[in-house]
This record gives sequence, C-alpha cells and structure tokens, in this order.
Amino acid sequence: MSIFKNTIVGIDFHDYSAQIVEVSIRGDKKYLESYNRALIPGDVIVDGEIKKREDLKIILKNLFDHANPRPIETKTLAITFPSSKVITHIFTFPGDLKEDEIRKVISYEAETVIPFSMNDIYWDYTILEKDTSVKNHVYQHVLFACINKQIADQYCSLFAEIETSPVLFSITSDSLKYSIAPELLNGKKSLILDVDTLAVNYLILENSTIKHFFSANEGGKKLIKEISKETSIVENAIVEIKEKNQLNVFQKTGKVKEFIDRNFKRGQKIIEEYESSKSQKIDQVLLTGEFINLPGFMELAKQYFAEYKIMMGDPKLGLIIESTKFNLEEPDRDEYIPYSIYFNNSIGSALRAFYSIGINLLPDSLKESFSSKRRTLLMGIASVLMTIMTLAAATLIAFHSQSINYEQSHLLAKKSAVMKMIYGQRYQEIRNQIKTFNTEVNDLAKIDNSLFSVPEMIKEIYRLMPKGAVITSFNFMDNGLTVSIGGIAEDRDVLLETEGNMKKAEFIEQVISPISNYDEKNKIPFQLTIKLAFTKLSSYGSSTAKN
Repeated sequence: MSIFKNTIVGIDFHDYSAQIVEVSIRGDKKYLESYNRALIPGDVIVDGEIKKREDLKIILKNLFDHANPRPIETKTLAITFPSSKVITHIFTFPGDLKEDEIRKVISYEAETVIPFSMNDIYWDYTILEKDTSVKNHVYQHVLFACINKQIADQYCSLFAEIETSPVLFSITSDSLKYSIAPELLNGKKSLILDVDTLAVNYLILENSTIKHFFSANEGGKKLIKEISKETSIVENAIVEIKEKNQLNVFQKTGKVKEFIDRNFKRGQKIIEEYESSKSQKIDQVLLTGEFINLPGFMELAKQYFAEYKIMMGDPKLGLIIESTKFNLEEPDRDEYIPYSIYFNNSIGSALRAFYSIGINLLPDSLKESFSSKRRTLLMGIASVLMTIMTLAAATLIAFHSQSINYEQSHLLAKKSAVMKMIYGQRYQEIRNQIKTFNTEVNDLAKIDNSLFSVPEMIKEIYRLMPKGAVITSFNFMDNGLTVSIGGIAEDRDVLLETEGNMKKAEFIEQVISPISNYDEKNKIPFQLTIKLAFTKLSSYGSSTAKN
C-alpha cells in the first residue's frame, strides 16, 4: 500500500470530459472523499493529445477547486492513460525465468511487437500468472505496456504546472480490474466490456487475474463523429444531448444501433475464441463505461449475451460513500444507468495506486524521485521507532536497576573501608590505576565494535567486478552506508554478471541499477548504487590484520 498518504486523487480525461475522485483508505475500508466532472470543449484535446494546454490547466484546476462536497487539496495523483495511446502485449516466457531476466528479455522482444524503439518509450511489465507445475513445460504470462515518451512527458509537465505530483500512470486494464473488483464472481471468469470515449475495451478476468485484454480504438467518439457527419450537428452539441441520455433522437439514422452491434459482435467473437482455446467458459459479462447509456444498449446486450449473466459494472460499489457529506442529486439522469460509470478509470487508478502490483508507466526520473522520498520516509519512521524503543528499554532498565544500584553502593562503600584498613593507601592507588586502565580498554573495544574497515570494503567490491568490467568512479557516502559506482562494461552480459555478483555478496543489502544502464549494447557506461549491510562488513582493523 502507499506509504505516503492514505488519500490519493484519481484523474481521467480525454476529448470530451475530465473526471476526478479523491479516495482514502482507513483500515481495510475505502472511502470516496470528493469528486468532480466537467465537459471539455472539442478542440482542447484531440484523439488523446493535448492541443490547448492553458485551457486544460484551467479546467483541471477548477475540478480540484469546485469538487463535491469540498475542494480537493491532495496533490498526489494517479492518472489513467487513454488506451488508444498505450500499447499492451502479453508475452509467454519459460516459468523458470527470474524478474531481472524477464526485464532483459523484454527489452529485446518488445521491439518485435511495437512500432517504436525502446529508447522512445516508457515501459513496464507485470507477471500475470504461472502455469501449474503439473504441465510438462511450465510457462509464465507477462503483461507488457508502453507509451511514447513525448506523450508521457507532455502529461508530466502539465501536472507539474498545476503543482501536483503524479505517482502512477496506470493503464485501462489495471484501472478496470480495480474499479469493478467487487462485482467479480469468486472463482469465475468475467468479461468486462468497457465502452469508453476513445476505445472499447474487452478484459477477461478470473478473480483478479488478467486472462485476456483487447482494446479497439473506435470508442464513443467515433459514434459522435458519424452522427455529426450525417446530421451536420457539431460534436459538442451531440455530446450535450448524450449527457442528458437523449441520443434516441438520432435513432432514425441507425448509427447508434450499428455502433452497438459492431462492438457486441466483437465481444461475442472474443468470448468464443477464448472459450474454444482455453476450454473454459465465461460466467458473466460486466457492462460499463461512459457510453453504455446509449438507447437500446441493455436490450441488445441481453440478445447478444443471452447465455451469460449480465451485470452493470458500477465502480462505486467498492467505495463507502457517506451520503450526509454529498449532494448526490443528478438531474436528467437515467436511473438505470449509474452516474458513477463516468468515473471508472479515475476510481480504478486511485485504487490501483494503493497497491504495488501492476503497470506503472511513470517516467523513470519520477519513479526514482518517488522511491527516494519513500526510502527517506521509511528511514525516518525507523529512526523514530528505534528511538522510542531505546527510550522505553532504557526506562525499564533504569527502574529495574535502581534498587540494585542502591544496595550495591552501600556494599561497595563497606568494601572500600575494609580494603583501606587492611591494605592501606597504596592498595587504593594501584586499584584506581587498574580501574582506569580497564575503563580505557572498554572504551577502545566499543569504538572498534562500532567501526568497519573501509579499505577492506573497497577491496571486496573490486573483487566482485568480473573480467570486462572496469570501475571509473567510486563514491562512498558514510551517512547512508551507500556506495555509488561508475564504470564501463564490455557488454550487457558483463553488466548483468556485475549486478549478479553484487546481489549475492553478503555485505551488500541492495543494488540499484537504472534502466538507462542498458541503453547501449557494447562498451556500456553504467552507474550502480549499492546499500551496505553494516553487520556483514569486515570490522575495523581487519584489513591490517590480513596484511
């Protein structure tokens, strides 16, 4: 779960509208704290790309300032990218591949399925599941997703300008999985059919495991354009009619039914192909998205998916909504279609942000900054806890030993008097000198036990470097027990061997290697940051003893 706050803001915006929700977690319960939605003029965002930046900034700021039931002050954001701008692919790899090996393989394999160079994208992956071990060949299924850097950077700078901090760039499949989770049948397989503005998404889940995902880039916007072209009515006017659930005025054109038929037929085909290839049956169909309020939508769904249980995918079912706080009256709304369907992606991305499993297309620089802040906070929390525990232990020991010290002082006084009588002043002088000497020895022992050998540590690190790897810079940071190493590796295999050697070393607790280390294939300049395990380091003076 998120360690920064128990509150996060989910945002989703596209060509026609923007949605925002503030969600918090208290214990194991999730609460809707605030929400807002606004229509966007058709020339501000076109096909998911921002065209009028300043206009969009004003719209987003107003979403924060005029949210229901109160303004949103949380600045930590989770954003869902339009599925039309994200490329996803499910790879199948041998089951014994480890995560670092999977990352290396994907960096080569991905270029065979995407139209970009790996240098031009931000990408991430997550392991969906592994086949059961009873099979002769065990495989694991890995979901890969990427987005063009130019688009992602455009989003980053936009949110920086409105003084907010994104911690998650989510994808539609993850957002849908988390937003519709309460309606998934336990142990059953569900098809989520999400009719969004820029795409129609088809997601097959078993419990919370993604089995199949397909996105068709012909969402509700395509329908609006077709109606506009046929009727000569501008798109914004048709959107306003759609917002009032009155698109039935265009039924004579036949465009609405054609749109629904086309997407339901695709859903049928996806189900048939999945059931035939997996020999497993889909149990229910969940319908959701901004365009399921089309006239005749539910009636046609019952015809196309007659043999399946059909349900409305309502994202608010996973949230506790304290009705006394909200003005929940929405005029001109169809009671059968919940208003919350507009917030699928914003709610889903907010909930996804509380968990570490899933895709995050946040640029590497922001990920590293976020991780650094998280580590700093963890160290601060650990320091506070250690201080509290130390003070508590010291207090208990002080109380426990108080009476013993009192009795001991009397006994020592009596012993001193006896010793003076028996041995005289010379004995006391010798005794005091011995006591002083013992105190100095103890102090030196304490100092030695709290130090470690820096030369020996450096030697050990150099011993870990394989043939073909050369260290060009070495920076030891005593306050954090970290070492920053720069160098050059002959090729990627040598660099991987270097990282592997360090991860196996007992005195190294963590190895941090930026993805940019693998930008080159040969003569690779690299930068590694390692965190030392204090208790495993050679003690002070050990290097001298060996020499």
